[in-house]
Amino acid sequence: MEQADVEGAYLNGNLDEELYLTPPDAVVLNNPRCNVLRLRKSIYGLRQSGRAWWLELSDALESLGFNRVQDEWGLHTRINKDGSSTIVLIYVDDILVAATSRDETLKVLNSLNDRWRTSSLGPPQHILGLRVQLLPNGSYGLSQTTYIETMARKYEVTNLKGGKSAPLPTVKQLSTLHPSSPKLEKPQAQTYLELVGILLWLANATRIDLAYTASFLGRYSPSCTQQLMDLAHRALGYAYHTRELTLILGNSKDPNFHIFVDSDFGGCLATRASTTGYVSFVYGSPISWTSRRQSSVASSSTAAEYIAAAEAVQEIMWLRRLLKQLGVLPSPKPPPTLLYIDNQASIHIGRKPVYFARTKSLDIKYHIVRERVEKKVVILKYVPSTDQLADGLTKPLGGPAHHAAQQQWQLRLFSRV
Repeated sequence: MEQADVEGAYLNGNLDEELYLTPPDAVVLNNPRCNVLRLRKSIYGLRQSGRAWWLELSDALESLGFNRVQDEWGLHTRINKDGSSTIVLIYVDDILVAATSRDETLKVLNSLNDRWRTSSLGPPQHILGLRVQLLPNGSYGLSQTTYIETMARKYEVTNLKGGKSAPLPTVKQLSTLHPSSPKLEKPQAQTYLELVGILLWLANATRIDLAYTASFLGRYSPSCTQQLMDLAHRALGYAYHTRELTLILGNSKDPNFHIFVDSDFGGCLATRASTTGYVSFVYGSPISWTSRRQSSVASSSTAAEYIAAAEAVQEIMWLRRLLKQLGVLPSPKPPPTLLYIDNQASIHIGRKPVYFARTKSLDIKYHIVRERVEKKVVILKYVPSTDQLADGLTKPLGGPAHHAAQQQWQLRLFSRV
């Protein structure tokens, strides 16, 4: 895998619109009747520049034989003559090229360098603030140590003593939160929003162990209190004390794609809505996860689990399309995806239309589970609650349980990788 950066990327886009600008002071126009210049190429500061550059780069990749991945437009793939694949990832002017050989990646980068001036950065070490490490066993590690240290110093949480083993206290302790407590004034409320934003970025990028914490604290953004502010500081302090945690990708040679899904019935004390949590694995590593409050109140734990399963099935459908286009899953008909659930009743509802009394309250949209099971796209499989890897995405876990979940989610201290 190789990384490159396009210098002055926005200056390479072609404009379809008719745009004019006043010439700089140092430019003298030959025609005295003309006092403006027409733009032929995009420049920095134009609203169209980002899209113009993206179209230019997409056209260049298409001329090299790449096809855009329809379910993720930042990805382009190409099947080579020997049957291997080359994948290009684009984010603005940052480019990652992955192939089975270094010669193939350099060939792509050289072709792009013939069009524009690019800087070859070698094997990726940092991208979008994430540290990338190639480990001895061939897997990759992603971490955000520097970002966490910077934010921890900014918000003065480096010396906090609480929260070293888990980002949130237990459910019993959280139940003591008082919704009627005085709301924070605007400056403090803004700080709370900033802290939640930091935790969301960490949780979405590499720190799956912060997913429930960010979701929980985000629920109270419009009406945060001092108690919630203290929890937000505790969570960032926990991130600082565990800043060396690294997400390991590609820890297995088995491309088996499967998902664990769980729910916490009535877990939101403010609304009594349940919480959905799921995590998907490919090559033994998590590639997507979520923790969010369900949009409606479930009438039973079975209904809550079934609603969570429906949300996970939607993730499955998107990931199956994406993984097929990347060549991870065989095309055109990959094997069914295993969906692990720890609730037998919801599994029976998904397999056949029984338990009618329990399904009366379920909206028709949630029966996507039953449809995909009938089409043999998804297989519902029971897993004991003790082996449910999505449990920590639905509620806070105690120190030992939280540490065990970190290991199952392939989060490792770098010194132990």
